[in-house]
Amino acid sequence: MDCAVTGGPFDASNRRPPFGALNRSTIEGIELKHLRYALLAAELRSFAKAAAALRVKQATISGHIAYLERRFEAVLFNRSTRGVVPTEAGLVFLDSARRVLSEMEGLHEKTRAVGHGTAGTVGIGFITSITAGNLRSSLIAFGDGQPDVRLRCVEDERQHLLSKLDAGSLDLLIISGTAAHPDTQRLSLWSERMFVALHVDNPLAGREQIYWSDLQNETFVAPKTTADDIQAMVQTRLARPGHPPIVEVTDLSRETILGVVSAGHGITIISAGSTGLRVDNVVYRELFDSTGPHVLNFSAYWREDNRNPALQTFIAFLRDRYSLACPSR
Repeated sequence: MDCAVTGGPFDASNRRPPFGALNRSTIEGIELKHLRYALLAAELRSFAKAAAALRVKQATISGHIAYLERRFEAVLFNRSTRGVVPTEAGLVFLDSARRVLSEMEGLHEKTRAVGHGTAGTVGIGFITSITAGNLRSSLIAFGDGQPDVRLRCVEDERQHLLSKLDAGSLDLLIISGTAAHPDTQRLSLWSERMFVALHVDNPLAGREQIYWSDLQNETFVAPKTTADDIQAMVQTRLARPGHPPIVEVTDLSRETILGVVSAGHGITIISAGSTGLRVDNVVYRELFDSTGPHVLNFSAYWREDNRNPALQTFIAFLRDRYSLACPSR
């Protein structure tokens, strides 16, 4: 039902706030203690009892309430020998005062939490899947312990991530290998075993272990996000004069590349954390070199001048979780 009324003495445009105009001159000089005094007086129905509870003189309470009434041009309390009772205007004022104090207390707690690193946002960049493995479990564990810290995750190419770290749009990177990047701190994290993903009909699929030397004539397919790692591994172990290994770099996602392998084209290298992805006609076989299982090391990088308190909380969590790791430049 439309209850709008226009014209005459009840025209909404003619109404005034119950305490007069709430302009800047009205609220200047009003402090939170004025609101607290009024609320306590209303709760106890007595200026004297409010003064006793606050350990101040009754004249102090009375003076502050009178100050508010002058400011708002309205009587907030009816006084009698039996105590004080809020007027209609006083009830409106007290309701607003409660909201103001609640918001200020919430603001204090939120600001304090952000300042202490128990709230806020941490931008994290990575080049590996978070569907499984150490990265996923670490993010979940941190979120459980610090529910007020938001983790904003970005997957991208290594060089793009480093640029975003420099620009300040990301706080921390979790990437494989090492990155000789200026003005950054590094924390060694975990190592993951590497696997070959290949078609079930590939002759190598019948083996439980595959060595790099077995892959000499294979075509590797790599997503752009992890192409640097795969190309470095392949070139280091398989490059021969006149016979460069074939690595096809594509914009496809890791999951889509597994679909390409499923269709019978090429093989790809993935970490143990990604072997939870099940794709028809694709099998995973652990990759070995002459010294044993091939592993890829992961590290966290952040800028030395980053002052985000939530970042420091996340770094402390990583240090504690991976206590054998040592920070280095």
